[in-house]
Amino acid sequence: MSSTPSLIKGRITVIGALTVKDGKLQELLGLLGAIKEHLHNESGTLHWEVDRFENEIGLIEKYRDSGALEVHMSSPQYQAFAAKASELIVEGSISVKYYGSEL
Repeated sequence: MSSTPSLIKGRITVIGALTVKDGKLQELLGLLGAIKEHLHNESGTLHWEVDRFENEIGLIEKYRDSGALEVHMSSPQYQAFAAKASELIVEGSISVKYYGSEL
């Protein structure tokens, strides 16, 4: 596990979790939905999943390599999500971990 994806060679799995502020769930899900709709343009995105329980969001993402993750994070849809994150997500609730494929 790494806190920095650039340290991982080859396929990268991202495990993320966050808590949505009260009254902001639908707006956040809308931004995540826009990201999902764009994924067909990202050949290096292998898997992208959002799960939810109440105001807790879990994300499981898989990328071909760190370059593919960079492409994903530079997309206009991801940038729109990042720009609004502080308005929608409880401060200090974001957890992101990066894993490399060993098998």
